[in-house]
Amino acid sequence: GYYSFGNRTVEYKTYYYNCASGGDITELSSWSTKPYGDGINPSSFDLDYATWIIQCDAEITKDLAITGSNTNIVLQGSGLPNSSRTPTLTISGGKTEFVSFKVNSPTISEHAQPSHVVVGSGADLTVYETLSLGTAESSITNNGTMNVYVEEFSFYDSWVKNNGTMNFRNCDLTIHSNNQQSNAYTIGYESSSTVGHFINNGTVDMTNSGLTVKDRFTQLYNGDGAVWKIDNTTSAIKKTILFD
Repeated sequence: GYYSFGNRTVEYKTYYYNCASGGDITELSSWSTKPYGDGINPSSFDLDYATWIIQCDAEITKDLAITGSNTNIVLQGSGLPNSSRTPTLTISGGKTEFVSFKVNSPTISEHAQPSHVVVGSGADLTVYETLSLGTAESSITNNGTMNVYVEEFSFYDSWVKNNGTMNFRNCDLTIHSNNQQSNAYTIGYESSSTVGHFINNGTVDMTNSGLTVKDRFTQLYNGDGAVWKIDNTTSAIKKTILFD
């Protein structure tokens, strides 16, 4: 396809990870312009105006940088009836860099299935411009190092679980809900309200960043020995639910 900007036209392409045969996600031969491996393989991970779609479980075991201009990585759960597609991207090693990373579930479908990301204890994930987390209990679990350099990261009806180190830089983090349901929420039990949950059992460093926790029953939790720093000041938040 093409994007048009006044007199300028830019070609864009969509590539799919080949779920049918699997393969190494860091290899260009595992990607194609058609979902099941037919079509054209990309020539580089540095392409501009490219969208990279993952619709099944996948793993990254070594360094991978998809950092072309206006690129997106999309981890895509299903919104179809009778589908149980809940893809998990596991980053088990190396340094992974994305310009834009969208952990999606279809927000308008009653059949929406979540997507999940797991960063292993020996791995790094860095996102530079856009990070989004879908609903339906989608999740990001960080056991290694995760660097969030986006301007804004806002989520609800989903989970962020940090057991390693998360570094936010110049980022506004907002944890909220999409409604004002009155059902009670108890730490350790799931809520039926579509709220956001941030569980920290490691270190969160929010240098030059802002934190907003709003709406009833939204959860921000700091475990035993966990550290939460805002502009290098350790927060006293501990096993607490905050709401406005």
